[in-house]
Amino acid sequence: MAADVYDIWFLVSQYLTLEELARMYGVNRSLFYLSMAARYRLIVFHKSDKRTKWLCSNLKNPLVRTIVRRVEVRPWYFEAEVTPQSLGLLDSARRAFMQLARKNLVKEATAEYKVEKAIDRIMEAVKQLPNLEEYKIVWDPRPDRCHPSFFKALRIAGFRDWTHSLRSLSISVPPNLMGHLASVSFIHLENLEISFYTGSMPRCNIRYEILNPLLVFVNNLCSSLQSLSILTTPTSEDLDLAIFFESLGTFPHLRHFSLFMPYDGSSFSTLIPLLCFLHRHKALRSVQLGTRNCVPRVIPTCPGLREWIPRILQALDSSFHHIQRADVALRPLKSQAALDAFIRFLSAHGHNVTSLTITEDNMLSFTEVRQMFNHFSNAPHQSPLEQLDLKVQELTPNLLRFLQDAFPRLRELRIGFSYPSAYSHFAAFCDELQDMDHQDFTLWGLRRINLIPQGSVRVSGIGMAYAAETMENALKMQIPSLAAVAFA
Repeated sequence: MAADVYDIWFLVSQYLTLEELARMYGVNRSLFYLSMAARYRLIVFHKSDKRTKWLCSNLKNPLVRTIVRRVEVRPWYFEAEVTPQSLGLLDSARRAFMQLARKNLVKEATAEYKVEKAIDRIMEAVKQLPNLEEYKIVWDPRPDRCHPSFFKALRIAGFRDWTHSLRSLSISVPPNLMGHLASVSFIHLENLEISFYTGSMPRCNIRYEILNPLLVFVNNLCSSLQSLSILTTPTSEDLDLAIFFESLGTFPHLRHFSLFMPYDGSSFSTLIPLLCFLHRHKALRSVQLGTRNCVPRVIPTCPGLREWIPRILQALDSSFHHIQRADVALRPLKSQAALDAFIRFLSAHGHNVTSLTITEDNMLSFTEVRQMFNHFSNAPHQSPLEQLDLKVQELTPNLLRFLQDAFPRLRELRIGFSYPSAYSHFAAFCDELQDMDHQDFTLWGLRRINLIPQGSVRVSGIGMAYAAETMENALKMQIPSLAAVAFA
């Protein structure tokens, strides 16, 4: 019982400020450890300031070091505050004296010196964290966002000390630093996320300096890896992930696969190695396929690669018995052939899928929604879906009624919608909803709706509060099981 109470208080502590947590220290021993866990479980380094120095100093404490579970390093830029030119403004009477100290003063004022100090401080803080489970380092290729020396030192900060403890690694570093991963090994690593920023590197350099060392690192995780996420950028001109997946091994415990790349499929020369990789992992439970913007290419992408998401969905046939979660980008599904592939995917896995997300800015019409989910509407008892996230052109009571018929077990609905005029749309929706038969939604077990209005006219301030309250009351009146209505 005491453990349950502690868990509840730990969840509550996640919403407290640092000042409020500090006031909990002296209450009793239990609250002391709870406040320490809430304060130090996640450590984020994103700038050089007094708080970062204070944090690094506290991490020298053995008790604090054992609490830390997650470390995240975000990019920041170091700027010189004093320049040699500013020293020339000193009056001549002091110039002779200042000349002696000029060299050291300039050094301390440069970005390089700040980087060295920050690196030493952070590496000293994180290299001995015995229970660290998650490490995330993010690189921003824009020159004014971070200093390259910073990432050169922190790319494997403490990695060898975390061989047995690390469970999750998210790494985004300059391309010339990827090769260092080949010498690192994590015995229990379960989740791996890799972001590729290859820019204009030649394809042969990408293969030998990035992909080959990375393959050594990833294939060494064959006995532990459960989740693999690959992200590429639009500016990665000659990156060919077909080479990567062609040499990628089999991971018996892999349960989640995620791929984000430009929507034109330009990160592959052929999809065959990727499809073969997926075919070897029939135990997948979760699939996430997302898109990014693409850039003009000197050599246009093969038309067949533009249909990469439908081709992957088609490959995930009924022999994949365990898929429970799907997160799919809508943009490549706008053609009828692509939409048919998505419908076939839902038909094959609808009896297992409990969470479905359809992303991108494109909005679905009511006709498209019915076309996608008509299979479930005809046989609602077959769908165990509990979470649904999608965007529609218009939010209407008829749409909600259709979703209730298709997914009677739905517990959480996140829905984005457009509107021509905020107030008129909300008012019309509420009036139409109240005119419907109250019995239409009595059997629906929906617990939460997240409404995300989008359009040229935005509701703000008092208008948003009034619209949200009006819609919440109307929805709760018609859907008895509804516990929460949230507006984004």
